[in-house]
Amino acid sequence: LEGCVRCAHDGYCTSQPLSEHATHGSIKLSSKMNCGKSTNLCGLLVVESGLGSGYYKHSKPSVHGLWPQVPPYGNSACVAPATQGGLPSGLPDCYNNAEAKADPAHEKEFIEHEWDKHGSCAGAGSETDYFDQVCSLSKKPEDIMSAHFEKGSTIDELADDLRQSGFAISDVDKENGQVMLSACAVPASGSNGNGYVWKLAPEEKFDEVCGNAGPPAPPAPPSPPAPPSPPSPPAPSPGGQCVKGRRGPACTQDSDCGRLEGCVRCAHSGYCTDQPLLQLTVS
Repeated sequence: LEGCVRCAHDGYCTSQPLSEHATHGSIKLSSKMNCGKSTNLCGLLVVESGLGSGYYKHSKPSVHGLWPQVPPYGNSACVAPATQGGLPSGLPDCYNNAEAKADPAHEKEFIEHEWDKHGSCAGAGSETDYFDQVCSLSKKPEDIMSAHFEKGSTIDELADDLRQSGFAISDVDKENGQVMLSACAVPASGSNGNGYVWKLAPEEKFDEVCGNAGPPAPPAPPSPPAPPSPPSPPAPSPGGQCVKGRRGPACTQDSDCGRLEGCVRCAHSGYCTDQPLLQLTVS
């Protein structure tokens, strides 16, 4: 259609191109992300320092978004939200900065873009859950960057501040003044349709922090005790004689034992014995 360049989120054609902020400009990552052997979802939490230009210039650091690194950016899966509840009616708290208040229409469009391009693959419980997680994950990094932002730090210095605070930096977008922190996701505890929970973690520890191989198998039950060994038979008597408490020489009949010292008869065991056969007296 004449004068139209795209379909806006309101369902109508518009002559306004999508802003550079919404398309992320020409951001190039240094390498593809590897989720590991047992981690299903991994990605980047992107925080704008405010030191960039245009839409990337702010009075203080602000979160950009949480981006699952699906192909061709990495090998993360694209997991749809557990439920479809629609985008929040207002701006999420962490996006409602001074610039958003000055241009709410742009920020609303930007939020819609973040959900369409990234949030819809993040495995969140819902649209609201996705942005709640973005705000929760970004709060501490933003606070650290804000404390040093006022001192006139460069983007590299702000990234170093985050590293020294224990955060894993995957990449730094110097052109737009953004820091990218690595993150992975695990199924929500006891979830039945509650989606995934994202955690900040070094890329090399994704399987340790977010691996979905399941909990370790319970230890095997202890083996039952072995049955007691049967008592050993009495040791044979030395030489050709019968000694009390010991088995005598082998025999087949009483006469085999009569000639042997201490032996009185051939027992049912087939050995001579010094024990006489008991006689029962009937009165």
